[in-house]
Amino acid sequence: MIHFFNQKQAIRLPLKRQFLLTILGVFLSAAISFGQMVSGTINASSDGTALIGASVIEKGTSNATITDIDGNFSLKVSKIPTTLEVSYVGYGTQEIAVNSASDRISLSLEEGAALDEVVVTALGIERKSKNLTYSVQKIDGSQVNTIRDGNFVSTLNGKVAGLVVTQGAGGPGSAARVVLRGNRSISGSNNALFVVDGVPIDNSNRGQAGNDFGGFNSSDGIANFNPDDIESMSVLKGASAAALYGSRAANGVILITTKKGKEGTVRTDFNVGYSMESPSLLPSFQNEYGQGNGGTSNTTSNGSWGGKTTTFANNVADFFRTGSNHNVGVGISGGTSKNQAYFSFTNTGNQGIVPNNGLKRNSFNLRVTNELSSKLSLDSRVTYTRQDINGRIKVGEESGVVMNIYKIPRSVDLAKYNDEEDANGKPNYENADGTTNYWTTSSIYTNPYWSAYRFVNSENRERVTLLSALSYKLTDWLSIMGRASLDGYNDFENTKIYNNTLLFAGVGGTGVGSAGAST
Repeated sequence: MIHFFNQKQAIRLPLKRQFLLTILGVFLSAAISFGQMVSGTINASSDGTALIGASVIEKGTSNATITDIDGNFSLKVSKIPTTLEVSYVGYGTQEIAVNSASDRISLSLEEGAALDEVVVTALGIERKSKNLTYSVQKIDGSQVNTIRDGNFVSTLNGKVAGLVVTQGAGGPGSAARVVLRGNRSISGSNNALFVVDGVPIDNSNRGQAGNDFGGFNSSDGIANFNPDDIESMSVLKGASAAALYGSRAANGVILITTKKGKEGTVRTDFNVGYSMESPSLLPSFQNEYGQGNGGTSNTTSNGSWGGKTTTFANNVADFFRTGSNHNVGVGISGGTSKNQAYFSFTNTGNQGIVPNNGLKRNSFNLRVTNELSSKLSLDSRVTYTRQDINGRIKVGEESGVVMNIYKIPRSVDLAKYNDEEDANGKPNYENADGTTNYWTTSSIYTNPYWSAYRFVNSENRERVTLLSALSYKLTDWLSIMGRASLDGYNDFENTKIYNNTLLFAGVGGTGVGSAGAST
């Protein structure tokens, strides 16, 4: 209990002041009761082993967290009492009531999925897990938007048994490789097929770097998808599960079911997410010898084996900045017993860890369901996405940003060559005559800041997805459905190579633009 004053003091206070203190006490009590922290431990019932990365979600909200290496978690809940949903790959989901924030929760999960769990299978058909002859895993929508990323597929790592996601090296928005149960082809694609609301979507990309000389890795189709619109996901791993989608599904299928409007009063959900990132691992460098070779210092050398000298131990680490990702979304749903609608808007911004690299994306989604008669129903959805990627990272040896920064000698002060501007607005990486300011001469390597700001690749994409499904109920147990869909996008890719860029620039600089469309 909190005491603001004792009784004897209160008697002497004026009535107005007593009233104000009473009101203050009420507000403080409300503030203390809201947003209380709940903690506990999650383990396996079979042997008591701590479950690392188990999802803990406050039921009915987007509040979520995962357990640490010891199976412990802490979660700020919106109210007490409340209910927590706990899940883990390969284990059944459990719910636990929380009646007091002071009680530490200890929960043991049983192996195996719940037998009565209903999952979405091929063509959007719902089936009970116990009736299936193949492997299916269900993921709730809240599990993929707890941690935000420029490509939501990256958040599936650790949530699906047998699934490995490899994010491209091109920075925010770059393509992700999604493999289920290992590679099946040496020369072909091993990516899983993505199916949204029963219709396969275009997940192709315009090109990837194919050799050690490098290039720019483009984005893929699924990177444009808004995770806030996901109701649930089902992962089909067996050949029988994917048979209805043909050869495209040979590497498995990830089925995405999007949100619909619900009968009742209008409901508005507002979501805000923010995360930061930095390089988790950098190469180890010696910090005893400076610029030069063979023990002899040389200010024009690109090596770090000169004489012993003062070094700049963090000159590589200082090149990378703190990346950030923000996601602001609103979802509105409602309707009557016969007509429902769902609308969402999401703004995503992602600043990469390499200077001048980032992503901006706006997504609009509208889904309307209508019961036209007692037997005929219509389900329609339209989605518009505008995505802009700037300063995509060039990978590889020739003018690759990361390759260039790793070549910096240990005694070189990177601050003399960075992107800060002088009084005349000239950045440190550029000399007064427009040439590259570099710590040595080279026919291959250059200042990494020049690569980031003077060898710029950008991509602008507009994408529209239309889906309409008409269903007619023949009997209580049999219905027919027809679907029509359109997935069209326009891409414009632009590469600017400034004058004096090593290896690539023509006289006066080079500009390369390309446009692509798909339907």
